Amino acid sequence: MTVSIVTDSVSDIPKDIAEKLGITVVPLNLHFGTTTYLDNIDLTADEFYERLPDANPLPTTSQPSAGAFADTYRSVLENTSEILSLHASSKLSGTYNSAVLGREELLQELENNGNNNPLHTIEVIDTQWVSMAQGLLVIAAAEAAQDGMNLNDLKSLVNDLSSRTHITAVVDTLEYLARGGRLGKAGAFLGSILSLKPILKIEDGEVQPAGRVRSTAKARQQLRENVINAAPVERLALAYSTTRDVANEMAAELQQHVVSGEVILYQIGPVVGTHAGPGLIATAWIDTKG
Repeated sequence: MTVSIVTDSVSDIPKDIAEKLGITVVPLNLHFGTTTYLDNIDLTADEFYERLPDANPLPTTSQPSAGAFADTYRSVLENTSEILSLHASSKLSGTYNSAVLGREELLQELENNGNNNPLHTIEVIDTQWVSMAQGLLVIAAAEAAQDGMNLNDLKSLVNDLSSRTHITAVVDTLEYLARGGRLGKAGAFLGSILSLKPILKIEDGEVQPAGRVRSTAKARQQLRENVINAAPVERLALAYSTTRDVANEMAAELQQHVVSGEVILYQIGPVVGTHAGPGLIATAWIDTKG
């Protein structure tokens, strides 16, 4: 029986891809004042970015509860006996911890009910990535699962791909990351960037500085060059929050540098958008195996 793949909405996987590959996505929570929305379910990305500029105070986010994961795993196990659950960096989100607790809660429940079937296996992995970098790993795992790869080999595949994954991003402002407490080592940029455009990356599960340039155009060109310098790449994704046309143009330009398949285009969802803000453009890729 095929291993089922579960992830969280920080992965920002497009809904059509998740449905095609049978990926179960557990939504995080978005809080606008006293109202809570399920990420990309109760509030779409476009609706969110329309509201964001006028939000006072800014929205906040929270991870799914352990119970939400237990419920998800319980439902998924109705059709399979093995789950690989891949989640956002534990240094940036509490989601991985909730998934671990949800797994323990469900397995304890099954044991208490006398249903301690050893075939009920749930593996939870901290990918150390977020957004489309996380999403590329989830998509690759789901494709391999559909091809019949077993759970142990899937774990090895994810670990291998994760070691060859990169993500860089340009944001209009560090304000949203700073307010959300997600700047990490990139906090050194604050107070020193003035009118410069910061280029960020994820490394060791945290947001870190990758450079700064004097204009948005130069920053976007740097993202292009990062991919071209790494080419040919195994997989490539581009993400945007509000500049869809720019992302489409970059995807078309960079398609020739991907070994196989189409460049995956993402719109950053409300939860990641809360911390990244409008105007974000990002590239994530997996190096070809040397």
